[in-house]
Amino acid sequence: MFPRTFHKSDSVLRSQPDENRRMNAPPEIVYRDSANAGAVLFLRPAQLWFGSSIDGVRRICTVLGSCVALTLWHRQLRYGGMCHFVLPRREARHTQLDGRFGDEAIELMVQATARVGTALSDYEAGLFGGANMFASNAKVTLDVGAQNALLARHLLQHYGIVPRHTELLGTEHRHISLNLSNGAIVMRTGASVQRIPEERKCQIKFEQ
Repeated sequence: MFPRTFHKSDSVLRSQPDENRRMNAPPEIVYRDSANAGAVLFLRPAQLWFGSSIDGVRRICTVLGSCVALTLWHRQLRYGGMCHFVLPRREARHTQLDGRFGDEAIELMVQATARVGTALSDYEAGLFGGANMFASNAKVTLDVGAQNALLARHLLQHYGIVPRHTELLGTEHRHISLNLSNGAIVMRTGASVQRIPEERKCQIKFEQ
């Protein structure tokens, strides 16, 4: 059902086996509007998906807090994708790339675009997330969201990409949806994002 460009993290955190099974599962099919409309995929942290609507997927969506999502859209070829990473990087790189970490997740996206004969710089990019989810807690001084956002900006600059859409930092959850038929991005913010992973009450809409 899922194209070969779908990646799931192969790393195992033995202290959290139940969470690993959830994160290593394929993206969840949220719903289908009709028999021909295609699936709506929900990305969990550490997951990414890249492909086109002909793969049977109409939209990709995810919910972000301190995590960051990179969206890609190729206007001519109509390829698109999204990754959802949790932390900027790890101290020591492993042989297997891990989608939990920003530098490795973006490298996986580079590999995915190369498999269809394109480069990352051929795509319109969007960066979302990086919120400070502990802003009200004076005991928490490490702003992981800001570090994620900085890493993402730095890597896109490295690849010569200026994001078309950027919604980073802040203190709220974000729900992001990428339409694979036209590249439209819908973003919704607020506390209800965690409970209702849909785009019906969007506050911000980016049209191509």
